[in-house]
Amino acid sequence: RAWIAFFDEPLSPRWTCVASNFLTSLGENYPMGLSVTPEAVLQRFEQSNWVRYIWVDGRPHPRAEERFYQGHSIGRMEGDTFVVETTNFTFDPDGFDDQAHIATSHMKKVTERYRSIGKDAAEVQITIDDPIFLHAPFTWSYRLNRPNREWTNEWQCDPEVGLHHLYNSAYQRYPDDKMFE
Repeated sequence: RAWIAFFDEPLSPRWTCVASNFLTSLGENYPMGLSVTPEAVLQRFEQSNWVRYIWVDGRPHPRAEERFYQGHSIGRMEGDTFVVETTNFTFDPDGFDDQAHIATSHMKKVTERYRSIGKDAAEVQITIDDPIFLHAPFTWSYRLNRPNREWTNEWQCDPEVGLHHLYNSAYQRYPDDKMFE
């Protein structure tokens, strides 16, 4: 509650072209693709043109002091379900998504369960456990459908343009009038 009361829109990394965290990216209406190598499943997100590596070669998560904005992901099969466990996150002011701005901490652990539900669809169940920001783990599910349009491979972001739009259109709880002098 304190974070939500404190949050101001300029704190969101999206305004300076930082790729949305994968939780936001999974829920947005942009294509996402998967490809497989012997070491990893590559999850490609059209929005922000970034690739998430889900390691499947048996490696463990890195030591606790090694932190990554998108976390560190390892995957395994459990029957017909692909299970992905992601840990080693940094603090994220947009941790759940870039609209609600519910932060997540360095103690966040995300478990995803992907299961095919037909030729063109899969169901993903996501559980977030974050003892800093949540009283208990939170789980939800949704359907991922095969995109009905071609991948554009064109995602361009200019931090100066993003910040200009932000400071000229969005409400600022703590305005900084000197930002564009």
